[in-house]
Amino acid sequence: MRKKWSTIKDIIGTYEHHKDIFLSLIDENGGIICANANMIKTLHLKNPRTCKTNFFELLHPINLPDFKAAIFNSTQTNIANTMEIYLKNGYYHPMKWQINSLNNSESGKTFLCVGHKILDDVRLKKFNILSEKNYQLIVESVNAGILFQDKTGELIAVNQKMAEIFNTTQERLYQLRDVKNLWNTAWTITTENDIPVKFENTPFMKALETGHTQTDILIIKLRNGEQRWMHFSSQPVFDDHSSEAYSVVSNIID
Repeated sequence: MRKKWSTIKDIIGTYEHHKDIFLSLIDENGGIICANANMIKTLHLKNPRTCKTNFFELLHPINLPDFKAAIFNSTQTNIANTMEIYLKNGYYHPMKWQINSLNNSESGKTFLCVGHKILDDVRLKKFNILSEKNYQLIVESVNAGILFQDKTGELIAVNQKMAEIFNTTQERLYQLRDVKNLWNTAWTITTENDIPVKFENTPFMKALETGHTQTDILIIKLRNGEQRWMHFSSQPVFDDHSSEAYSVVSNIID
């Protein structure tokens, strides 16, 4: 046990620069053996020491197979597995988790899971509003990238498929700021006729301006130089008592 806790302390030390980390010690069946106070409070859990709680039940169903595979892989390779998943806290929100296999004990295999949020509080609040209107149900329900933006074009939320399409991670996408400036100066986006597409002429900004669904095919050059043809279908989102869209959701297919 002394060696196990020494390993745990070393792993925790690598996360000291993160605020509000989530720590959970689980068994191979997902049972939570113990968790830190921040995880218990934020996820509204009962004390795992006194009430049985299963980590798997907190996961979005689409993430469960990959999470179980990460547990198996960490056991086989003794290498930490990192992944982005949706965790339930009344609603599903994106987080990044590292799964570490610890030394086996007489009671079975154990794993230290270290996680942190990848969505800032401002966008989380906006995402919560969308969640209340059940838009979160479509985030992982289709085999397409889903992009939520506010009326200035800034990102509110994306799904995992969106990150895969752009050959990146959700965490990296959430780090983007001033999308308009990046779109017009740093990124290469053209029409099928090789004409540059300005930010204000994108399907999502035109949907916000007109209040109607907009579709288009854009050619986007990725960081590795690869070009991808993306079909955008952008739909404005309205409050119940307003004729002006306050956000836009785009369905993106590679």
